[in-house]
Amino acid sequence: MQYKFYGTILIFIVFLAGCITAQQQNNKSEYNFTIAWADKVYGVTQEIVSPFKIDSQVGITKRLISPFPQKNGDIGRRTPEGKIVIPVGSKLYKIKGEEKNLAVGVPNDHSSIYYKCIYIGDLIR
Repeated sequence: MQYKFYGTILIFIVFLAGCITAQQQNNKSEYNFTIAWADKVYGVTQEIVSPFKIDSQVGITKRLISPFPQKNGDIGRRTPEGKIVIPVGSKLYKIKGEEKNLAVGVPNDHSSIYYKCIYIGDLIR
């Protein structure tokens, strides 16, 4: 009798863990680009951050992979299409007044455009 109870609890825990992982994957898939930094994953939005709100640099992107980032410095590219292109070597910055989010600086002709990166979850390895 006890084995059935513990077996049911174990199956429930495994099911619940699978649902949480699936939810994190779904959150990541809402963005064409995701970036991993400090064991966290950020979705790159089309929202432009004012250069006056940019704080200190915290990192730099190291490689482009598909579809999701696997380690810190990765840029995950879900689809080849998109208005924004995040090149390898783009710098990551803190945003003044926002603890959870970052900005990624994308170089253009004479300066950088800073796109807001929304924290969407922890990096799954």
